[in-house]
Amino acid sequence: MLFPLEHAFARHGESPISGYAVTRALVCLCDHETLERGLSEGGSTPVQVHKLDGEAIARMERLADARGRPGAASKVAALLCALSDTLRPNAASSEPQTVPGEFLQRDLANLLSIRHESVCRAMREFGKESLITKDSTGIVLLNRERLEAL
Repeated sequence: MLFPLEHAFARHGESPISGYAVTRALVCLCDHETLERGLSEGGSTPVQVHKLDGEAIARMERLADARGRPGAASKVAALLCALSDTLRPNAASSEPQTVPGEFLQRDLANLLSIRHESVCRAMREFGKESLITKDSTGIVLLNRERLEAL
């Protein structure tokens, strides 16, 4: 799907600035300030879509970082930290950092492109070292600093 964005912001006789949305990618040929102004004039929905797009890109970058780590334990630790940060970004600082319980170890393995058994082994070791625990809300990060250091 391809559709043009509005030609709303011409500058002093210059050609109008435009962009195109192609499926989930947005190619925009204007500066960030102009884009933000255009989005805000379109109401709250375009601004929310733009914000969600930025959050999705940040989450993908964190996932890529986790996948690039050496060793399964380091990959799993980085993924747990990334998921706890990006899936609940507005959680109160007093709340324990968690990965929602809907994530199965098989899902974590698929996100990291490693074997399910490797994730199970890493999670078991993290539990023995009191780095994580599981409760009704999901996987609770007990020692975030040590997980990040792996």
